[in-house]
Amino acid sequence: MKNITRAASRYIFFPAWLMLVTNLFVPMSIWAQGTTGQNDVYDSGGNQKGSSAFIDASVFAANFTNPTFCSVLAFILSPSNHVLPPSGGVVDARGLPGNTGTSMTCPASQPSPWYGLSGTIPPSTILLPAGVISITGTWTLPDGTKIIGEGAGGFTTSTIPFVSTTTLQACNTSMNNNCQTSFSGTVMVRMCNSSTCHSVAVEDLSLDGQSVGSPVGISNTNSQELSYVNRVNLYRVLGVGLSISGSAYNSGPYSNIIYNTGSSTSPSTCAQIAVQPPRWLPRSLLHKIHSTSGLQVSSSDWQESISEIRHLHNFVPL
Repeated sequence: MKNITRAASRYIFFPAWLMLVTNLFVPMSIWAQGTTGQNDVYDSGGNQKGSSAFIDASVFAANFTNPTFCSVLAFILSPSNHVLPPSGGVVDARGLPGNTGTSMTCPASQPSPWYGLSGTIPPSTILLPAGVISITGTWTLPDGTKIIGEGAGGFTTSTIPFVSTTTLQACNTSMNNNCQTSFSGTVMVRMCNSSTCHSVAVEDLSLDGQSVGSPVGISNTNSQELSYVNRVNLYRVLGVGLSISGSAYNSGPYSNIIYNTGSSTSPSTCAQIAVQPPRWLPRSLLHKIHSTSGLQVSSSDWQESISEIRHLHNFVPL
């Protein structure tokens, strides 16, 4: 009887042991149950399935003969490709360029990830990679879009963007060999592409205007609640660093911003505030702003009371 029990035990536990060893040596790609770019997760029943809530952008570069950063993201964000669900998700672009051969210059034919897209673009949080992304036109962020870099780094009058941080850099053909055309927009990053937006944000990155023209660094005219700018450096943007105007009600705060024009002596403005009426702005609209130039406040919007200047905290000239 004892021998029979021992034999049964060996037969009972051998399949489990074999399955464990097999799992250790089978490539993970065989076990992944999701579609392209999705993370593999377990559902409530313990079954593996793909999750469209988090998308790895690097795997989509293979869809293009000559992929660019903006063309890869445009494919993912396009409603017609059904990569993101209508409810949106996180797009992790930190793996680009990697070994995908993706150009980090967004050409005039695809100046931004949202250029040319039609339909309702799903809300998204886009995680940008470290390094320089060269742009030839305005990045207009749709409703519910947040772009988050790997960090803003810092600038002085003699430095260039730190490679270990994220920089959106305006193309300047006299300075960039990788740019075929110079930046031609009037705004580098526009928060909102429609009459009213919410939850649009720019965070942990730098904008380098490379002294091209006199654009606005970041402009918000229509994005309202839950829209903000945080830990952003604005370098060599020779127009206006930050512009808050129009119907940007209840937006903010706009905090931890450094504005530096570099070696340029051209007239420039750190921030312009021109929202009507001013009472629709939060009390702590601007916070910890460091700048080499001044602040402009629209007198027609702010004439009700000098106390509205309380919107500005810790304004420290460099």
